[in-house]
Amino acid sequence: MESESKKFLKDKRVLVMGLGRLGGGVATVNWLLKHDAKVTVTDLRAKDELKDSLKKISKKVPGIFGEHRKKDIAQSDMLVINPAVRLNNLFVLYARKRGIPVENEMTLFFRAAENPLIGITGTRGKTTTVHWVSHLLSQALANDIRPIGNNPKRPFLKALDSLKKNTPAVLELPSWQLELLPEAKKSPHIALITNLFLDHLNTYASMKAYAEAKANIFKWQTADDFLILNYENKWTKFFLSCLTGRQAKKSKARVFYFSSKPLPRNANGIFVEKKKLIFQKDGGQHLLGNVDGFERSFGAHNLENLLASALAARLYCPRFKLSKRMLKTLPPISFRQEVVLRSRRLLVVNDSAATTEEATIAALLRFSYISKKQRVLITGGTNKNLSYCQLAEEIKRHILPKYLILLAGSATDVLIKELQKRGYWNEHMHVYETLHECVKAASQASISGNKTVLFSPGAASFEKFKNEFDRGKKFNLFVRKYFH
Repeated sequence: MESESKKFLKDKRVLVMGLGRLGGGVATVNWLLKHDAKVTVTDLRAKDELKDSLKKISKKVPGIFGEHRKKDIAQSDMLVINPAVRLNNLFVLYARKRGIPVENEMTLFFRAAENPLIGITGTRGKTTTVHWVSHLLSQALANDIRPIGNNPKRPFLKALDSLKKNTPAVLELPSWQLELLPEAKKSPHIALITNLFLDHLNTYASMKAYAEAKANIFKWQTADDFLILNYENKWTKFFLSCLTGRQAKKSKARVFYFSSKPLPRNANGIFVEKKKLIFQKDGGQHLLGNVDGFERSFGAHNLENLLASALAARLYCPRFKLSKRMLKTLPPISFRQEVVLRSRRLLVVNDSAATTEEATIAALLRFSYISKKQRVLITGGTNKNLSYCQLAEEIKRHILPKYLILLAGSATDVLIKELQKRGYWNEHMHVYETLHECVKAASQASISGNKTVLFSPGAASFEKFKNEFDRGKKFNLFVRKYFH
């Protein structure tokens, strides 16, 4: 692996566009240096803002800060872009016009990795599914398998050189990373698309453009590879058309489905029947495990995530069975319906990673068994050109007006209009400018009686926070202040 990487990068003049402060850019620079590339860094931030990142770079490298310059690109053999840099960026377009290869950390990973790859994407559930596939395979193979990618703690290239030979790499692949995957001319051995819902319309011109970015995950699969799709998601037909039609994303992979209901006998995949998990292949059926009570405890959306995870584990490891121990030890995922406080009279849930309507609706449905008089919802944030019609309907159905706490933002403005259309809004309701104020209001709302406080924004975070993880960490700090 290392020799091929060095051959590919040796003495190449590589310009890294966007060092960033979260760790991925540093990992990329250090990996490039380790593999004998001549690296220059450029970032729109001032040098002082990046001092912590610069300290972590293994060697001193030239840097251009506060701007990007065409002349630096023109003098490079390769441009490596940060995930925040879009492909329609003027400097990226300039590089392509000059014939300079454009890469990102994920394409470099795919070029260099020799391990079997399991790649997971989708609008919702990909992080949970990546962690759960890693967990299931770790137990089934008696090996330590940890998720990689879209994670400041384990970015692609930091994890790459520590991978053990023949150990599967389980990858989380967001759409903006996948946009460049065709450059690597390689797809995962197992590609999994959890679902597709309205999202990122502030970035993509249409849902079809968003779906096409996701479809890159299986473009280079062969007849020896597997593609896993959600049988119940309406965009599955689009992905199938990419396989069978004259679309650019044509692939030869074998298709398997996951479904919460029995599949047709001619479809390969996994489904639930009478609380049993059934694996179906070429007409034969095999019992994989029992999921009685799982949906009640974890929610319908997490049952889908479990099905997808178990199917990926079974396709990679044909002897895989879902044991009770595996279910009991499924890792909780930070900021995804994470219970951060539980007592006799209070439950506080941090769902900061909910950045879409569907994610917050899933959270509302998961806790719908709790009395309406006991539910407090904190929601709102930055809009991604979503309508919030569905969320307004579910809030009216599940949350009493006096227990709805709104965090100010562009998405919140849209949500308020939708609530008003439905006769839900009244003059006694409040919109708070800070999350601090929201949590304080929630603590006051929960003083009398048993309460469940759900923080599920249903929106992006960038008007007030670095990202949804920063938002989630701050929520936890405020919970410790007001609820302990």
